[in-house]
Amino acid sequence: MQTAAGRFTVSGKPASLKVAVDEAAVQARIAPGVVVAAGPPGNVYKGPTEQRGTVLTLALPAATAATLTTRLRF
Repeated sequence: MQTAAGRFTVSGKPASLKVAVDEAAVQARIAPGVVVAAGPPGNVYKGPTEQRGTVLTLALPAATAATLTTRLRF
């Protein structure tokens, strides 16, 4: 969840992860982390799925150079 501009909390156990991003132009997305088990032969990506944790994805606009500074805290 986004708690303020550039501040995010990713829920987890035994503790949540707090992320601070210094770049104002960053786009963030928080989504469930999903893993896929191996499927039958010939369909290895069609196995059962299971949610495991949460994923925070950060993206910057297209540029020739960029610096992304983050601070992580439990």
